[in-house]
Amino acid sequence: RRKWYTTSMTSMSQPKSFHYQTTMRWKESNSDSTNSSSNNNTNEDNNEKKEKKSTANENTQFNQLVRAAGITLLSGLALWYIFNKDELEIWGLQKMPTNSIQRTRTKSVGRPLVGGSFTLVQSKDGKPVTDSSYRGKCMLLYFGFCNCPDICPTEMEKFSKQVLPELSEEEQARLSTLFVSVDPFRDTCDAIEDFLLDFEGYEGLTGTPGQIKQICHKFRIYYTLPDIGDDDYLFETDYPVDHSAYTYLLDEYGRLAALYYQDQPAGDIVKSIKNYMNHGITEFDYFISHTDEFSDVNR
Repeated sequence: RRKWYTTSMTSMSQPKSFHYQTTMRWKESNSDSTNSSSNNNTNEDNNEKKEKKSTANENTQFNQLVRAAGITLLSGLALWYIFNKDELEIWGLQKMPTNSIQRTRTKSVGRPLVGGSFTLVQSKDGKPVTDSSYRGKCMLLYFGFCNCPDICPTEMEKFSKQVLPELSEEEQARLSTLFVSVDPFRDTCDAIEDFLLDFEGYEGLTGTPGQIKQICHKFRIYYTLPDIGDDDYLFETDYPVDHSAYTYLLDEYGRLAALYYQDQPAGDIVKSIKNYMNHGITEFDYFISHTDEFSDVNR
C-alpha cells in the first residue's frame, strides 16, 4: 500500500506540475503578446499625434501666408485707388450707357465757381442792366477794351463772322452776345458803340470802376488799369491794358456752360454752342458723360 500510494502520488503530481508549467508559459506568452500589442498601439498613437500636429502646423503656416498675401494685396489696391481715383471716376462715368447720361448730369459733379450777379450800363442807351435782364436766354460774354490793338478785334471778329452766322435764326434769338469793357476811364458809351460797329451782333456793357472790378472778380478775369491816384495817368490816354482773353457761354440761368479760349477754332465753338442749345450738354457734362452713342454731337 505504501508503495502504491507513493507511486500514485508521484504520478498524480506530475500532470499537475506539467499543467502548471504549461499554464504559466501560456500566460507569459500572452502577456508578452499583450505588451507588444500595447507598445505597438502606443507607438501608432504617438505617430498619429505627430502627424496631426505636423498637419496643423502646416495649415497654420499656410493660413498665415494667405492672410499676409491678402493684406498685401488689399493694401496695394488701396494705394492704387488713392493715386488713381480721379481717373477711375472719369472713366467710370464716361463708360455709362446713354440712358444714364441724364442721371449723370444731375449728379453733383461740380462746376467752376465762375459768374454771378452783376449790375452794369448798356452802351446803346446808358440804361442800367443786371444779369436778371438776360434770364431765359444764353449769353456769350467777352471782356476787353476798345483800344485793344489786336486780341480783342481778332476774337470778336471770329465770333461775329464765323460763329454767329453758323447758328440758326432760332438759336441766335436765344443768345445774347455781350462785350464788357474793362477800361471804364476811356470806354464811354459812345466809344463802345463806335467800336462795335465793326462787330455785328454784339451788345456793349460798361460801368463804374467798382462795377467793372466786381464782375471781373466773379468771372475770374485778370486785367490791369493805371493807378487813378497817379497824376501822370489821369491825363494819359494811351496806356496799356492787359486782360484775360476768354469768352464765356452762360446758360439761361446765368451759370457757366462753356469757356472758349483765345485762338480756339470757330468750328469747335459752333459745335459746342449747338450741343448745349439743342441737347443741353455743357462743356463739363460733355467731358464727364460723353459716350460713343453720342457721336452725332461730337465736338
